[in-house]
Amino acid sequence: MGSRMAPHNLYPTITGTIYDQLLGLPADSEPEPHPTSIQPDPLTWPAYVGAYLSRLWGLLTITAGSEGLTLEMAGQKIPLTAHMPNIYFGPHPNGSGFRSVGFIQDAPGDPCPYMMVDSWAARRFTPDPAFTPDLALLQSCAGIYLSPATGREDIRLRLAEDGRLWARFAWLPQMEFPCTPLNSHTHFASGGGIFTIEEGALIINGWRLPKE
Repeated sequence: MGSRMAPHNLYPTITGTIYDQLLGLPADSEPEPHPTSIQPDPLTWPAYVGAYLSRLWGLLTITAGSEGLTLEMAGQKIPLTAHMPNIYFGPHPNGSGFRSVGFIQDAPGDPCPYMMVDSWAARRFTPDPAFTPDLALLQSCAGIYLSPATGREDIRLRLAEDGRLWARFAWLPQMEFPCTPLNSHTHFASGGGIFTIEEGALIINGWRLPKE
Protein backbone atom coordinates (compact mmCIF):
# COMPACT_ATOMS: atom_id res chain seq x y z
CA MET A 1 0.00 0.00 0.00
CA GLY A 2 2.77 2.49 0.91
CA SER A 3 1.35 5.96 0.84
CA ARG A 4 -1.23 5.00 -1.76
CA MET A 5 -4.73 6.21 -0.98
CA ALA A 6 -7.75 3.98 -1.39
CA PRO A 7 -10.14 4.66 -4.29
CA HIS A 8 -12.52 7.52 -3.52
CA ASN A 9 -15.69 8.32 -5.38
CA LEU A 10 -14.67 11.97 -5.66
CA TYR A 11 -10.99 11.40 -6.39
CA PRO A 12 -9.05 9.17 -8.74
CA THR A 13 -6.49 6.84 -7.22
CA ILE A 14 -3.38 8.93 -6.60
CA THR A 15 0.10 7.50 -6.10
CA GLY A 16 2.16 9.09 -3.34
CA THR A 17 5.94 8.90 -3.67
CA ILE A 18 7.61 11.37 -1.29
CA TYR A 19 6.84 9.54 1.94
CA ASP A 20 7.32 6.14 0.36
CA GLN A 21 10.91 7.20 -0.26
CA LEU A 22 11.37 8.69 3.21
CA LEU A 23 10.02 5.52 4.81
CA GLY A 24 12.10 3.31 2.54
CA LEU A 25 9.02 1.61 1.06
CA PRO A 26 9.34 -0.22 -2.28
CA ALA A 27 7.16 -0.04 -5.37
CA ASP A 28 3.74 -1.71 -5.32
CA SER A 29 5.07 -4.70 -7.26
CA GLU A 30 7.49 -5.57 -4.46
CA PRO A 31 6.63 -7.00 -1.02
CA GLU A 32 6.31 -4.16 1.46
CA PRO A 33 8.67 -4.44 4.44
CA HIS A 34 7.99 -2.98 7.85
CA PRO A 35 9.51 0.55 8.07
CA THR A 36 12.41 0.98 10.47
CA SER A 37 11.62 2.64 13.79
CA ILE A 38 13.51 4.81 16.28
CA GLN A 39 12.94 5.81 19.88
CA PRO A 40 10.65 8.88 19.83
CA ASP A 41 11.30 12.06 21.78
CA PRO A 42 8.17 12.83 23.86
CA LEU A 43 9.39 16.40 24.35
CA THR A 44 8.55 17.09 20.70
CA TRP A 45 4.98 15.84 20.96
CA PRO A 46 3.29 19.01 22.30
CA ALA A 47 4.22 20.72 19.02
CA TYR A 48 2.52 17.92 17.05
CA VAL A 49 -0.67 17.51 19.11
CA GLY A 50 -3.82 19.21 17.87
CA ALA A 51 -6.43 19.34 15.13
CA TYR A 52 -5.63 19.61 11.42
CA LEU A 53 -7.73 20.07 8.30
CA SER A 54 -7.25 17.95 5.19
CA ARG A 55 -9.08 18.60 1.95
CA LEU A 56 -9.40 14.86 1.44
CA TRP A 57 -10.00 13.49 4.96
CA GLY A 58 -11.51 16.48 6.71
CA LEU A 59 -10.73 16.82 10.40
CA LEU A 60 -7.64 14.95 11.64
CA THR A 61 -6.52 14.84 15.26
CA ILE A 62 -3.16 14.03 16.82
CA THR A 63 -3.15 13.07 20.50
CA ALA A 64 -0.36 12.01 22.83
CA GLY A 65 -0.54 9.47 25.65
CA SER A 66 1.58 7.06 27.61
CA GLU A 67 1.75 4.75 24.57
CA GLY A 68 2.81 7.50 22.15
CA LEU A 69 1.12 9.51 19.42
CA THR A 70 -2.21 8.57 17.86
CA LEU A 71 -3.74 9.79 14.60
CA GLU A 72 -7.53 9.90 14.45
CA MET A 73 -8.97 10.09 10.96
CA ALA A 74 -12.24 9.01 9.35
CA GLY A 75 -13.39 7.43 12.61
CA GLN A 76 -10.22 5.33 12.96
CA LYS A 77 -7.54 5.64 15.65
CA ILE A 78 -4.07 4.78 14.35
CA PRO A 79 -1.16 4.36 16.80
CA LEU A 80 2.00 5.95 15.42
CA THR A 81 5.61 4.76 15.54
CA ALA A 82 8.58 7.07 15.02
CA HIS A 83 10.60 6.51 11.84
CA MET A 84 12.53 9.80 12.01
CA PRO A 85 12.31 12.59 14.62
CA ASN A 86 9.44 14.26 12.74
CA ILE A 87 8.16 11.35 10.61
CA TYR A 88 5.91 8.60 11.98
CA PHE A 89 4.03 5.66 10.53
CA GLY A 90 1.08 3.54 11.56
CA PRO A 91 -0.86 0.54 10.28
CA HIS A 92 -3.31 1.23 7.50
CA PRO A 93 -6.91 0.65 8.72
CA ASN A 94 -7.55 -1.81 5.90
CA GLY A 95 -4.76 -4.03 7.23
CA SER A 96 -2.51 -3.58 4.20
CA GLY A 97 0.55 -1.36 4.36
CA PHE A 98 1.16 1.76 6.41
CA ARG A 99 0.12 5.36 6.76
CA SER A 100 2.94 7.90 6.91
CA VAL A 101 2.67 11.08 8.98
CA GLY A 102 5.18 13.92 8.76
CA PHE A 103 5.18 17.04 10.95
CA ILE A 104 6.35 20.36 9.47
CA GLN A 105 7.68 23.06 11.79
CA ASP A 106 8.86 26.61 11.21
CA ALA A 107 11.24 26.35 14.19
CA PRO A 108 11.97 23.66 16.81
CA GLY A 109 9.39 23.74 19.59
CA ASP A 110 6.84 25.76 17.62
CA PRO A 111 3.41 24.20 17.02
CA CYS A 112 3.40 22.53 13.63
CA PRO A 113 1.37 24.60 11.15
CA TYR A 114 1.13 21.60 8.82
CA MET A 115 1.43 17.85 8.75
CA MET A 116 1.55 15.42 5.84
CA VAL A 117 -0.57 12.26 5.87
CA ASP A 118 0.75 10.05 3.10
CA SER A 119 1.20 12.62 0.31
CA TRP A 120 -1.61 14.97 1.45
CA ALA A 121 -1.06 18.17 3.43
CA ALA A 122 -3.22 19.13 6.40
CA ARG A 123 -3.08 22.53 8.10
CA ARG A 124 -3.52 23.16 11.80
CA PHE A 125 -6.99 24.26 12.87
CA THR A 126 -7.79 26.22 16.02
CA PRO A 127 -11.52 26.63 16.78
CA ASP A 128 -12.78 30.07 17.72
CA PRO A 129 -14.02 29.69 21.33
CA ALA A 130 -16.42 32.60 20.83
CA PHE A 131 -18.17 31.03 17.82
CA THR A 132 -21.67 29.68 18.47
CA PRO A 133 -23.47 27.76 15.69
CA ASP A 134 -26.92 28.96 14.67
CA LEU A 135 -29.32 26.05 15.20
CA ALA A 136 -31.80 27.32 12.63
CA LEU A 137 -29.08 27.44 9.99
CA LEU A 138 -27.83 23.99 10.98
CA GLN A 139 -31.37 22.63 10.62
CA SER A 140 -31.56 24.10 7.13
CA CYS A 141 -28.32 22.26 6.25
CA ALA A 142 -29.76 18.88 7.23
CA GLY A 143 -30.98 16.69 4.40
CA ILE A 144 -29.89 14.43 1.55
CA TYR A 145 -27.41 15.58 -1.09
CA LEU A 146 -27.22 13.80 -4.43
CA SER A 147 -24.32 12.72 -6.59
CA PRO A 148 -24.08 14.95 -9.68
CA ALA A 149 -22.98 11.88 -11.65
CA THR A 150 -25.63 9.33 -10.64
CA GLY A 151 -28.40 11.32 -8.96
CA ARG A 152 -28.22 8.96 -6.00
CA GLU A 153 -27.67 9.83 -2.36
CA ASP A 154 -24.03 10.73 -1.72
CA ILE A 155 -24.14 12.60 1.60
CA ARG A 156 -26.79 12.73 4.30
CA LEU A 157 -26.72 15.35 7.06
CA ARG A 158 -28.83 15.24 10.20
CA LEU A 159 -29.15 17.53 13.18
CA ALA A 160 -28.98 15.64 16.49
CA GLU A 161 -30.95 16.61 19.59
CA ASP A 162 -27.80 18.09 21.13
CA GLY A 163 -27.58 20.58 18.24
CA ARG A 164 -24.69 18.91 16.46
CA LEU A 165 -24.68 18.15 12.76
CA TRP A 166 -23.75 14.58 11.72
CA ALA A 167 -22.81 13.30 8.26
CA ARG A 168 -22.97 9.99 6.41
CA PHE A 169 -20.98 9.54 3.20
CA ALA A 170 -21.76 6.98 0.51
CA TRP A 171 -18.05 6.16 0.15
CA LEU A 172 -17.70 5.47 3.90
CA PRO A 173 -20.60 3.05 4.51
CA GLN A 174 -21.79 2.16 8.01
CA MET A 175 -20.09 5.22 9.50
CA GLU A 176 -21.45 8.55 10.71
CA PHE A 177 -19.24 11.51 11.60
CA PRO A 178 -19.77 14.63 13.70
CA CYS A 179 -19.37 17.84 11.74
CA THR A 180 -17.18 20.57 13.18
CA PRO A 181 -18.09 24.13 12.14
CA LEU A 182 -14.98 25.87 10.81
CA ASN A 183 -15.79 29.11 12.60
CA SER A 184 -18.68 29.46 10.14
CA HIS A 185 -22.36 28.53 10.03
CA THR A 186 -22.07 26.81 6.63
CA HIS A 187 -18.47 25.52 6.41
CA PHE A 188 -17.72 22.18 8.11
CA ALA A 189 -15.13 19.46 8.56
CA SER A 190 -15.85 15.82 9.31
CA GLY A 191 -14.24 12.43 8.87
CA GLY A 192 -15.36 12.37 5.25
CA GLY A 193 -13.96 15.71 4.13
CA ILE A 194 -14.42 19.47 4.26
CA PHE A 195 -17.62 20.85 2.78
CA THR A 196 -19.68 24.02 2.42
CA ILE A 197 -23.45 24.44 2.24
CA GLU A 198 -24.72 27.19 -0.06
CA GLU A 199 -27.83 27.85 -2.14
CA GLY A 200 -29.40 24.43 -1.62
CA ALA A 201 -26.29 22.45 -2.43
CA LEU A 202 -23.29 20.89 -0.72
CA ILE A 203 -19.84 21.60 -2.16
CA ILE A 204 -17.03 19.14 -1.44
CA ASN A 205 -13.69 18.76 -3.25
CA GLY A 206 -14.92 20.97 -6.09
CA TRP A 207 -18.11 18.94 -6.61
CA ARG A 208 -21.55 20.53 -6.20
CA LEU A 209 -24.13 18.10 -4.80
CA PRO A 210 -27.74 19.34 -5.09
CA LYS A 211 -30.08 18.87 -2.16
CA GLU A 212 -32.91 16.39 -2.68
